[in-house]
Amino acid sequence: MQTSKFRAGLILFIFLPAFLLAQQNTISPYSSFGIGEPQEQGFSLNNALGGVGVALRTGNYLNPTNPASLSAINTTVFEAGITGTAIHLTDETLFQQSFTSTLSYLSLGFPIYSGVVISGGLLPYSFKGFDITQNIASLNQEDDLVYDVNYSGSGGLNRAYANIGVELFNGLSIGATASMVFGTIKNKRDVTFSQSDILNRRDEYAYTVRDYTYDFGVQYQTTVLEKNLTFGATYCPESNLRAWNRGVVYTYDVSSDFEYI
Repeated sequence: MQTSKFRAGLILFIFLPAFLLAQQNTISPYSSFGIGEPQEQGFSLNNALGGVGVALRTGNYLNPTNPASLSAINTTVFEAGITGTAIHLTDETLFQQSFTSTLSYLSLGFPIYSGVVISGGLLPYSFKGFDITQNIASLNQEDDLVYDVNYSGSGGLNRAYANIGVELFNGLSIGATASMVFGTIKNKRDVTFSQSDILNRRDEYAYTVRDYTYDFGVQYQTTVLEKNLTFGATYCPESNLRAWNRGVVYTYDVSSDFEYI
């Protein structure tokens, strides 16, 4: 019975985050650029402190900003977060508002030896989600051409990571993080004509990303005038994300709500 509960919990731990991160989590037109809207890579404590974390050291919270801080953990720590975003879009004539929420991170860390702690987790790296339609009318004496151009996109990138923090001696700690960035980004353009004798056109592209990144950190803690001071530094080598592109371009006609290629 206990084994079944453990398996069910393990399956939920692995597949629930992937399911939640797979949902469309933004409708911002700014996500149409590049890989989409970049997401914060810190946890709740980092965000509550304005994004700081390089010199942050605590035994009760995980700090993904600097892996060297892990060596302060002396017990098992599990963290999960949910992010909600209210979006208001306006221009001269239109107004749109929406609310999206998503799992912002899931992480587990525990000591394996005195002064040696490992952790791993999953969090979103970027979101893409937009739907923009442009109405175009080309009017002249010979022929009028009226058509709509719709741009849409979905998907995003996720980041799975594992890191380790080691206290070399009293006050000095080092750490390293290995991350895998993966996911699929989809872009689509539809050109639909109001004239029934002109075929519509659709361009569909999908970019699949899977690559690895590494970063390193160091922290030094000392006492000056009876106050604890922590110094920290991190280093992340420059890297390019590899992606595979596949696409298709075709014309189609619409009749009775059915599309014919």
